[in-house]
Amino acid sequence: MLKALIFDVDGTLADTESVHRAAFNQAFAQVGLCAGLDLAIATTTLPANVAALLRTTTGPDWRLKFAAIGDATTAPVKKPHPQVYLQVLEALKLQPCECLAFEDSANGLAAATAAGLATIITPTHYTRHHDFGAALCVVPDLSAVHLAAATQWHRSYFQPH
Repeated sequence: MLKALIFDVDGTLADTESVHRAAFNQAFAQVGLCAGLDLAIATTTLPANVAALLRTTTGPDWRLKFAAIGDATTAPVKKPHPQVYLQVLEALKLQPCECLAFEDSANGLAAATAAGLATIITPTHYTRHHDFGAALCVVPDLSAVHLAAATQWHRSYFQPH
């Protein structure tokens, strides 16, 4: 059963395109309405960068929206190593089969899948040429992800027919 959504920041949540940012805010609204899914961040960027982005896009209480945050201070080994994802899973006290990761790059995908996570990719202009063959699915941006569809994709990944 899906219990958490884990987001990368750079390229996934921090894309400068206004459509991407709007989709990010829509995703939070959907999760908030759907009671019981934790949100987490797994990034290897600095905490100041995460705070600056999320304070600007979601308000001063942004930290309260996340059950766990892994960043460059808690996970100094950069992606594609799974360190940050493993730490976030531990903080959430969840198994990989209970979570869904969101990434934008081959390194992020490698880190998430090495931690056992099904991963949805939202490529950027800079990463659209990467190999995303191991992804659960590739979508143009988060506006293409609805909770019902993500839950079904997640279920099919961990419980194939």
